[in-house]
Amino acid sequence: MAPQTAAGQAGTPKRAEAPKEPLIAETIDYGRSFVNTKAKWNSPRFWVESRLRITDAAAKTTREYLQCGSCKSEYTFPARGLFHPDNYDFLPVFSQVDCVIFRRHLTERGKYIEVKPVAQAWDGAAPAVRYFRGRMLRNVEEISKAMTAGKQLVGQTELHDEKSGRVAVIEAPIKTINWQRETGEWQVDTGPVLLPDLTVPSEQWSAKLRLAYVAFNAPDWAEFIIEEPTPLGEGAKEKEPVKTYHYKGQLATPARNVILAQEGE
Repeated sequence: MAPQTAAGQAGTPKRAEAPKEPLIAETIDYGRSFVNTKAKWNSPRFWVESRLRITDAAAKTTREYLQCGSCKSEYTFPARGLFHPDNYDFLPVFSQVDCVIFRRHLTERGKYIEVKPVAQAWDGAAPAVRYFRGRMLRNVEEISKAMTAGKQLVGQTELHDEKSGRVAVIEAPIKTINWQRETGEWQVDTGPVLLPDLTVPSEQWSAKLRLAYVAFNAPDWAEFIIEEPTPLGEGAKEKEPVKTYHYKGQLATPARNVILAQEGE
């Protein structure tokens, strides 16, 4: 797939200006942040795995999504037989407005993404999120020092849609960072994160979310590998091939990236 802008337009756009400050000042402490729920019949707590903040300045709208860790489909609280025999991945996302649930079966079927008012998801969400002010790592020496000191590293990636002016910041703990000791080269590869569609207005943001992994090794460029329906093996040659959800779609785009280190603890 040819390089695209964050809005999905083909071409080779200008590279973004490198950020001089964190894209979001207060970083989520991902080891200690959760979304609690309120239902009496079951009030699960979900670990926060990434954050997405979308801002539409023209519409004076900002929304924040908390993407939570995956679990497997289950029957709750029986004595035996806890997992569904026909199992699927279950990944919830919470905003101030909606709850978005991704269900990934073995094959493409059923409802992959479900959007409902957040008040209808376990009777509402009560985020218990902790924050820290991260120190921005500005060069390879600072990245190396933070890595070897065992600091928590968090990445922030900003995408911008020129036509609408909408801006998104994707934030996630850096689970994997590649490092070449002799040259000092580094490369972040982490996910899943939430990839927005900045071409649509706010009432469509939730339904247009996609799961992706992000990689970057420069302050002004990012690439995403996106989960999408993908034909399976030899079935791809059939008229109606069997499909599964797999990280296959690609997006390469100007972006602004920062790496932050947690100090103190």
